[in-house]
Amino acid sequence: MMLKKPVFLFVALLTLISVFFTACSSNVQPADNDVNKPVVYRTTGSKISTLNPHVYQLSAERTDMDRIYSSLYFAIVDPETKNLKFVPYDAAEEPVINEDSSVWSFKIKKDLLWEDGDVLDANDYEYSYKMLLDPKLKNSRATSLFGGALVIKNAEQYWKGEVTWDKVGIKAIDNTLQLTFKYPTPKIDVMSAFSYSGPLSPVNERLYSGGMNDDKTETNYATSLETISSSGIFVMTEWIRDQNKEFDKRLKTPLSDYITVDKVTVRIVNSSSTKLQLFENNETDYVSLSGKNYDKYSDDPRVIFSEATGVRCMYINMENQEKPFLTDINFRQAMFWAMNRESIAKNIYKTAIPATYIIATGGIVDIDNGLRYRDTEPAKSVLVQDNGFNQDKAVEYFNKAYKKYGKQMVVELQYFEGSDSMKNMAEYVEESFQNLFGPDKLDIKLRAVPTSSVYQNMRDGKYEMAFGRWNAGRFNPWSFLTIHTSDHTGKLDRMRNKEFDLLLERCLTGDLLLKSQERIEALAELEKIMLSELPKIPIYEDRYASMIHDRITLITDGRYVPGVGFGVLQSDFAELD
Repeated sequence: MMLKKPVFLFVALLTLISVFFTACSSNVQPADNDVNKPVVYRTTGSKISTLNPHVYQLSAERTDMDRIYSSLYFAIVDPETKNLKFVPYDAAEEPVINEDSSVWSFKIKKDLLWEDGDVLDANDYEYSYKMLLDPKLKNSRATSLFGGALVIKNAEQYWKGEVTWDKVGIKAIDNTLQLTFKYPTPKIDVMSAFSYSGPLSPVNERLYSGGMNDDKTETNYATSLETISSSGIFVMTEWIRDQNKEFDKRLKTPLSDYITVDKVTVRIVNSSSTKLQLFENNETDYVSLSGKNYDKYSDDPRVIFSEATGVRCMYINMENQEKPFLTDINFRQAMFWAMNRESIAKNIYKTAIPATYIIATGGIVDIDNGLRYRDTEPAKSVLVQDNGFNQDKAVEYFNKAYKKYGKQMVVELQYFEGSDSMKNMAEYVEESFQNLFGPDKLDIKLRAVPTSSVYQNMRDGKYEMAFGRWNAGRFNPWSFLTIHTSDHTGKLDRMRNKEFDLLLERCLTGDLLLKSQERIEALAELEKIMLSELPKIPIYEDRYASMIHDRITLITDGRYVPGVGFGVLQSDFAELD
């Protein structure tokens, strides 16, 4: 069991009989006081193994890092507009940008401290990024600085051991972090990357270097309570791996005035039924709902919905020469128009929404006003009527493919093993498609495969048809599409379209990069190219149902805001009964 509790200093004043609590160097919110009871947010979570931002793998680890680590800026719910807002955290002000948007300079605040009292400044950021890219450590999250929307000059070359650190576009100068990118980089990419805890958060040099093994290929940083130092909103005060975690609010942070919660308690629970029982017993403030649990509470006013960042699709291997009908666009068009998305979304997944598009609803294309891509006119031009369900069209296209192939089409459909909903969808597709086209003409063979194996099969091209989803970032739908380019090493689909590749390159590194409206129009064109080729058939977009305790009045009034969710930590909490 690991505990880390703040120590308080009592100061008695001769003229007044009152007590003031001041945390030690960690600046932790007192656990209790005589005036106000602390606001405690009680939730459940999963077991984690590390909070090292350079190597983490689990979403639960990222959630905890959001609580304890800082970043240059932070995304919050604007109390006035109830929309997404970026506010300076470690950064003192807005960044200074050169003329072509390739050099960004971030002045760091003075007097920033780590939880343990160590000074935090621009040197911490440079050290952190140097370690993230270290050629010996080979951290799994190193690509955050060269493999996506952000491409720091010579970052990848340093990671590969091809250049020395002085050639990399990362410098701490007079408490200013200066980043030089290989290409001009739009505001939406920079601000979204540096406004959340994770790979680009600073690490504590004393603990990080102190945890190195002898050959400097590994560190035990943030693998235990003793090897963590907070720079963020909360301090992790308890970590019992299979039982619970606790986080206490730091008193003096740039977000102190925004955050209403003084303490977060997390119980480690895997069973969805146990999670619901804890909620019903008034022991937690939040629970996710699915299946029968959702049916039970579907009409409850406490139910809220969050959004996924990807669209579930049925991938079709359009390069499979053993089944040449898969290469025929008529066959793939038949699959598109035969898909009853409404029925799948409502009857199988309950809370999902039908999708005939590639880019999910939550993708934002204008960071200043939170504009969603799907709300733009170019995105609307991609949509088709009736959620893409037209049996007459489907039969027309299928007959063309069947006539060319000349015999029964036998095709395997892989789905995720252990998922009842996925199995139900696979069985629905099998039955409805064979009934529509005729079992003598189409025979769909279902195969349950472990989730990781499905995706590996897709990368290796060892599939005929398979369900899958690739999640996008909230703020860069263009970067998300790189997985569909012809030569991407992690490619799941089999589309190879040079027009698509060239247009996407113009959006990411070329002449459209800093042209907002033209870039949005190009994104719609990229979607249209994919929907004309149909390497995957879009089916639905998840909406995740959850329930919040009625003692919490959400700052968003229950509305989901991409990038910040429901703003629970900024919301009003009534006292527990």
